[in-house]
Amino acid sequence: MDRGLLQLLMGLSFGLGLAPRAYACLQCEAPFRHALAKARMRLMAQNFRNERLRARAQALLLGMEGEFFANYATRAYMGRVGLGQLMPVVALAQRKIQEMQETYLTDGPLLDQLVRVRGELMKSLKRALKEHQQKDHLGSQVLDCLHCSRIYARCLNPTICFADRQPRLALRYELQGIPVRDRIRKARIIVVCLGLITFGVLAVTAYTYRSNRRLLRGYRHLEQAAVE
Repeated sequence: MDRGLLQLLMGLSFGLGLAPRAYACLQCEAPFRHALAKARMRLMAQNFRNERLRARAQALLLGMEGEFFANYATRAYMGRVGLGQLMPVVALAQRKIQEMQETYLTDGPLLDQLVRVRGELMKSLKRALKEHQQKDHLGSQVLDCLHCSRIYARCLNPTICFADRQPRLALRYELQGIPVRDRIRKARIIVVCLGLITFGVLAVTAYTYRSNRRLLRGYRHLEQAAVE
């Protein structure tokens, strides 16, 4: 058990920057994927007796081998990593190796541990991804997590780089013809107009109902008078 997890975490540390040419984006390193695949096969064969938990753990590890980290980097952030943020990720992997050397977890506890390992790696990668926000306008060299290549960062507008939104999100909405603020303003106007229309419909309905009640009462009085 401990050997399998040790292989897994050694793969993480190797893929996270211990090799001279390693990238910070986890899925870009073949040694990381290969070590993770070996650990997955060993863990699935020896440490999971529950079929449901085995399937969940296998899906988790296959995702880490595949596009999980790439999707996280490109959907939550710009998908680019500063070159100076590798050491914290490597140090985290080394600590995890030390912690897992004497672990004998199985089934549920092992699955929980794998989830925690993935979460901590995500947090470490998140710090590296955030560095791109500070260096985006300086022309610094960064790593493109989607294409696994080194590129020079650039920014169309410094105000976008230092805004609350990520540049990716700003470009996604700002460059389609309608700025984000204008869309918010128009959305508020539409909501107010819909509210006024709804109020008008309710008022007309209430007035019509009262008018019909009055007419009905008048007809009843006429009928009673005719009978008398």
